[in-house]
This record gives sequence, C-alpha cells and structure tokens, in this order.
Amino acid sequence: MNRLIGELLGRHVLHIAAGYLIVGWLIMQVVSVMTPALNLPDRVGAWVAVLPFVNLSQGVEQAPGKDDLQCEALPIR
Repeated sequence: MNRLIGELLGRHVLHIAAGYLIVGWLIMQVVSVMTPALNLPDRVGAWVAVLPFVNLSQGVEQAPGKDDLQCEALPIR
C-alpha cells in the first residue's frame, strides 16, 4: 500500500486529481448560478457535473512519471 501511495505521489496523480476537483467544483458553482439566468434546461448541470470526471481520467494518464521529470543543468558561464 505504501508503494502505491508513493507511486501516486511521485507521478503527481493526487495533485492533478485535486486540481480537477477544484476546477470542477468552481465550474459547477458558475453553472448553478447561470443556468436559471440563461433559461437553460436542468440537464445542463448534470452534463457539466460529469465532464470533469471524464477529463480527470485523461489528465491522470498524462501525468508525468519520475523518469519524465529529468532536468539538465544549465552550464555556468
């Protein structure tokens, strides 16, 4: 279990998931306020609630691994 958590932290998966949850919550707040003002159907909120979770799986797949984060030192002049 510790190895799994270490791998998730190393690949920044938890950071990406937290970012998606925060942005998704913010979008839901905007939609809940704007839906009645724009006379949009109620199902718009349901679709917007699903989209962050669909995009989360793509963001997690693109998370850089430990090997992808190699930096080269700049030469000192």
